[in-house]
Amino acid sequence: MWVKKNKLMIILLFSIPIIMILSSCSLSENRAQNSRLTKIVEDQVYVEKSPKGNKVYSLFTSSGTYISYDDNGAQYATQDDLKEAEIDNEMGIYPYREYVTGNYEKKGDFYRVTIKSVVTLYSKDIKSYQKGEYSVMKKENQTIRFTIEKDNTGYKVNDVYFNAKKSKTNLPQTIEDFISQYDYKPENLN
Repeated sequence: MWVKKNKLMIILLFSIPIIMILSSCSLSENRAQNSRLTKIVEDQVYVEKSPKGNKVYSLFTSSGTYISYDDNGAQYATQDDLKEAEIDNEMGIYPYREYVTGNYEKKGDFYRVTIKSVVTLYSKDIKSYQKGEYSVMKKENQTIRFTIEKDNTGYKVNDVYFNAKKSKTNLPQTIEDFISQYDYKPENLN
């Protein structure tokens, strides 16, 4: 009798954490499904928080222009956070802002996006980043294509769900407008 009770107790002790893990996975999946974008409205800015903590904004204009803004430096609250990331990645990291423009074609719930230009503004450190200063600007004209399509639970970007929410943030409509928001403070980042 004692052995049966102990076996039952051991089974229960090992089962409880497994049930808790499975429950949390199910809750996480439900939360993720609740935050999935189910409709793209033209001229509406969307924001998605990346796993790293930075925010990425997207806009599909009614004129067929696609704009994206990656606020990458926002994931570092302090210079110490940046230094820790450098140690983890075994390389120097500079906080940056990236502005992407291109166009898109829509057929039903299917979008084909073509990126044409990418402008990245690198800051020397977090303090400069937070002040809106940049030291190096990198401009690239390139063609990158990706697709966005909808299934029964939301939109996917190349098979990864687009977990975005509407944002009241206004994105600059041109590269020039984007750059003009920040102050150029030249400095060698090498």
